[in-house]
Amino acid sequence: MLYPNPAASEGVFTVSFNLVADGHVMLNIFDVNGHKIFTQSSPFMRSGKQTLKVKNARLLPGYYILNIRSGRQQESIAFISK
Repeated sequence: MLYPNPAASEGVFTVSFNLVADGHVMLNIFDVNGHKIFTQSSPFMRSGKQTLKVKNARLLPGYYILNIRSGRQQESIAFISK
């Protein structure tokens, strides 16, 4: 889950997810053409419900795909930056 959606281009948004196993989390944001435009890695996280804050000041208004990956687990979320 991504909150708020749409995200304000100069603000911060929060991503909530459930990790099935302990590990590091890599978060990538892609534009609609598939170009990676933002990457954030996390410190080691325990399994269970987790939350990351993402500063998205560099995002122009538009549609984006957020991809969260940890080990073999992967989740993608579409969102809008306004």
